[in-house]
Amino acid sequence: MFAIGDPPAQILKRHADLDAYNAEVVAYHLLSERAVLPDLLDLCDDSRTLVTGYLPQQADLSVPAVFDELLELVARAHTAPATWPAEVTDLMQPYTLRTVLTGPAPEWIADAAAWRAVLELTADAHGPGHVPLGGFDLAPRHARRDTSGTMMIIDGETMRLDWTGLPDVITLAYVAAEVSAPLTPRQIRRAYLQHTRDHGAQWSDAGLTRALTLWARATGLHSLHGLAD
Repeated sequence: MFAIGDPPAQILKRHADLDAYNAEVVAYHLLSERAVLPDLLDLCDDSRTLVTGYLPQQADLSVPAVFDELLELVARAHTAPATWPAEVTDLMQPYTLRTVLTGPAPEWIADAAAWRAVLELTADAHGPGHVPLGGFDLAPRHARRDTSGTMMIIDGETMRLDWTGLPDVITLAYVAAEVSAPLTPRQIRRAYLQHTRDHGAQWSDAGLTRALTLWARATGLHSLHGLAD
């Protein structure tokens, strides 16, 4: 990764791994209207290279209002499928909850029944046509601001279409403790809930809590960092 310009104005990012490059390109295309990632200015499939906007300032996530901005940003990403144009929605049909629920659980799932229940709860909240994207790298250093002060995350390569947004909520509870943000896991869960509802999802607090608990059971995760309390 290299900064271009003095002062920096763009980032040149070259991937050694083809899958990581493809995943990041997909993330940029699927989230292009949600201001989640910096602008994608150019790309080259042959060299697995992207040129993006430069985000000069790291966000101080220890400040509760700033952490809430990140919660809203993540909720905005998770609800992006509801805003896709028809041509994207049609293209993504194989990845919708409606389709996924007709097939077997992925090999990495430890409890298939719990996994199915997670998907059903997610479909109740987002609709059966939802694509359960998530899995963003939410390391504190990845939450940055552009020159206008707008927060974005700088890394889309870990986004997956088969995770749901639940692991990101769990990560956010962990990150809050890591940066010493004075927010309880319950406050984080309820703030995320409200932000997703603001963007059209229909999670209830009980439904989200149950989905998080079932996610842990389905994947063998040992800690929800207090989110189910």
